[in-house]
Amino acid sequence: MKKKEIEVIRKHIGIHQINLAGASNELELKDGMPIFIFDYLSMDKYLRNRLSNYTCELCGYNPLSLDIFWVDGQDKFLKKDLSVFWFWDDNGLIPFAYIGKGAEKGIFNEHEGVLFLNTTNHKTFEDMPIVMLNVEKNNVKLVSVANNFKALNIIKSKTDRQLSEQIKQEGNALFGEGDFETASNKFYEALQADYTNPNPYNNIGMVSQATQKNMERGEAFFQLSYLVDSEFTNGMRGYGSFVASRGGYEKAIKVMAKCVKIEKTALNYAILSDFYLDIKDMKNAEKFYKKGMQIDPNDPILQKIEEKLLDH
Repeated sequence: MKKKEIEVIRKHIGIHQINLAGASNELELKDGMPIFIFDYLSMDKYLRNRLSNYTCELCGYNPLSLDIFWVDGQDKFLKKDLSVFWFWDDNGLIPFAYIGKGAEKGIFNEHEGVLFLNTTNHKTFEDMPIVMLNVEKNNVKLVSVANNFKALNIIKSKTDRQLSEQIKQEGNALFGEGDFETASNKFYEALQADYTNPNPYNNIGMVSQATQKNMERGEAFFQLSYLVDSEFTNGMRGYGSFVASRGGYEKAIKVMAKCVKIEKTALNYAILSDFYLDIKDMKNAEKFYKKGMQIDPNDPILQKIEEKLLDH
């Protein structure tokens, strides 16, 4: 899809409600069910793979098994043999939302279904129909729910930034006390109060970072934080550290390069320099260290970078 088409979806990122009543009597979809919209195509390939695996798990399917798990209705969408259905991109299915019970907590949480754009044999965004994968175990189905994205009856949530920040601060206090699960629930509430507020997304990522649990969820929320607000550098730093922690320095450097363009601070230059040190690119490590020193020669992180540079 083209960039402008991706942006159509991106501007809806977050929790809303959707009316799918009548789309499938068999599934008994209800009015006003939760929908969490995300930007799949802007996510890291690692997260895309984990998203499909996570949905497989909800369906009771092991993607590494030799067993073939039939999804009723999927045959008309397949480009290849049945066993590759779960490689959604390969079959022209682009996921963009979780729906149903649990979806209000967003990506990598419980949900009842996944909505896809069916790009197969459709040239323009406007004529791509929407299909849903029902993830109920023993009843896994693909059903058509709308003729195109615009035809979806998305009931946009109202935004209250003041309330969102108030709830987020309550979550921050719980985070400080070490009550991470309750803090996470507060951050989810803050998202529902204002889905455009990048801070709760970022803080959900910080919970994963602090606990070393639900790491894919944390990484996804860090990334969502700067997809809902392209100037949100806190989320970029958080995401960069996540991918770097598993050796994804190329991606981390790309994110931090974008970050320093938005916000030229000693901290951002220090982080970027450190990433270059990790891959032993001394030229760029020294280059960005010097840029940071020009801003704040007393920055403690830059001083640590200096020690590392002297050791090489």
